[in-house]
Amino acid sequence: MSQRGHGQVSIEALDLEAGTGTIVARHSAFALGYGPEAGRCVCYVFQGSFAGGMGYLLECAGRTGEPVCHEMACAASGATECRLELRCEAVG
Repeated sequence: MSQRGHGQVSIEALDLEAGTGTIVARHSAFALGYGPEAGRCVCYVFQGSFAGGMGYLLECAGRTGEPVCHEMACAASGATECRLELRCEAVG
């Protein structure tokens, strides 16, 4: 995503055993487009891609689970960076 100009995306935390992760997006093109006065999270477009990536990692590790991703903070709502949290239901 970083190479496509969407912003600087990095994995802050990843725990395949627990099925959790945190992804940080800095300089998100979406948040910059709306500006901090938008007052809401606008980087939800990343959620599906990150959940799909987590599903792939779980599968490669021989684990199961249904990953979901939620944007917890966004630069378009005044945060310093966009933060997305991953979690899985019934990781096995």
